[in-house]
Amino acid sequence: MDGAEEVGGGTPHKQVFLWTTFFKIDGDTAFVNESLNLQGTATVIRTPGNHGDLGSTDRFTANDGAITISIPPQLGQFHTVLKPIPLKVPLGDIKNVPGAVGCVALLIEEGALPDEAVARGHEASTAQCKRS
Repeated sequence: MDGAEEVGGGTPHKQVFLWTTFFKIDGDTAFVNESLNLQGTATVIRTPGNHGDLGSTDRFTANDGAITISIPPQLGQFHTVLKPIPLKVPLGDIKNVPGAVGCVALLIEEGALPDEAVARGHEASTAQCKRS
């Protein structure tokens, strides 16, 4: 059971870690062209999550119950200012449209992955977000 002991007939939960990548699409890096297509790139922000970033999550629960895991601010909060996305050609009085913000979150069971493999995987995940 990966070092966990069953206590009182409960079900062990595995140790997990969290990767979060935040992104925004706004007037800092994007615009709407004459054909009304969005042009530009997203701003992608990687957080520092890797092994152990959620503290101890390998606890037991009765009757296969769920556990609550607090997400630290450095993994779960993103502060930014969204700037309106400008239209190259206004539509009447409309000169811009709102920006958007989002998050990709991956909750992963630690298993026996070495720290270096986890770090490389996190980098690859962030790189994929930048390409999408």
